[in-house]
Amino acid sequence: MADVHENKTNKEEVRLMTYEDEANYDDVTIEEVLEEEQPQGSARAGQKQSTRPESFDRVYEDNSNRQQKQGYQGYRTYGSSRGPRIFSVNLGRGTSLGKSWKYRIIGGLVAAAVLAFLLFVALPFLSVVVVVAIIVFLVKYKFLRCSMERLQKIISRAGAASRREAERMILAGRVQLNGLVVTELGVQAEAGQDEIAIDGQVLQLAVPRLYFLLNKPQGYISAVKDDRGRRTVVELLPEVKEYIYPVGRLDYDTEGLLILTNDGEMMNGLLHPSYEIDKTYIAQAQGVVKQGQLQKLAEGILLEDGMTAPAKVKLLKQAKDNSSCLVQLTIHEGRNRQVRRMLQAVGHKVLKLRRVGFAGLDLQGVAPGSYRELKTEEVAALKKLAGVQK
Repeated sequence: MADVHENKTNKEEVRLMTYEDEANYDDVTIEEVLEEEQPQGSARAGQKQSTRPESFDRVYEDNSNRQQKQGYQGYRTYGSSRGPRIFSVNLGRGTSLGKSWKYRIIGGLVAAAVLAFLLFVALPFLSVVVVVAIIVFLVKYKFLRCSMERLQKIISRAGAASRREAERMILAGRVQLNGLVVTELGVQAEAGQDEIAIDGQVLQLAVPRLYFLLNKPQGYISAVKDDRGRRTVVELLPEVKEYIYPVGRLDYDTEGLLILTNDGEMMNGLLHPSYEIDKTYIAQAQGVVKQGQLQKLAEGILLEDGMTAPAKVKLLKQAKDNSSCLVQLTIHEGRNRQVRRMLQAVGHKVLKLRRVGFAGLDLQGVAPGSYRELKTEEVAALKKLAGVQK
């Protein structure tokens, strides 16, 4: 009987039953199936109906009870016309292989979404974080400098000297950077990070800005100190202990308005030719300057270093005996001894020269040899003319 059962199993079609088939097939018990397995009208009369031991039946009964506790009401069966066959699978409650493709697609979409997030969101974000962290590290430990400037510019802005004077100090070996002597122009440093010293004295960058207007007399040079021992304009301000320097120059024999400050940035702007800041002089010239000569001076006259820019020229007064006259000239160039050379070019020697105006300022109320501190609004106007941001 066991051989016959095995052959029939191999020949018959077996189908997996799902819960959807439940309406077409009735549930059966193990006992009913076993009874159907017995051949009807067997030729072997008198033979026992089953040769299976009781232990085999108990195993089926135990399995049936266990499956029913898990939610099954019985086995799903299907068979051909020659008789039913049993095929069962434990899918779990509410699950079927017919729906599994949906879960596979959903799982694939979720995996693709996670991968896309990692590639296009997480990794770029982490890359930016890493780059920023590296930059912060380099800046913090001075491997990367963000505000490097020329050494002479830092010295000038700190008020220690004008930019030209700072360049001369560097070439003379008077400037030290982080303990090393600098003798070449073009060396850069970072203000507030590098230690800069002049003649061994450390430069203080955070110093108050000072602005003074001086009525310079004759017999003083426009410098901080002089190797020949001549008097300097700084000596006319003995109460000022901070380091200040003149904005521009007036000749030794020229008198008049001169600004002194420790604001190197403003000074450089006031002296830069691109801003064309007016300077007004009154010259006492020998003889009387004729109208034609005044016209030449106004249009520009050829000097040994080139043509001068147009100027504003006016004859103010002349002596009764025509021995001298007063001429007012307003120029915006800053050539060496320019006014004296311009009048000499038209045949008149300058006997006395005074600067009476510069960048909108005048000498009203300031006697020769005296000075005053500039007002806040005057400083603001100067910075605006010099293109300095507040």
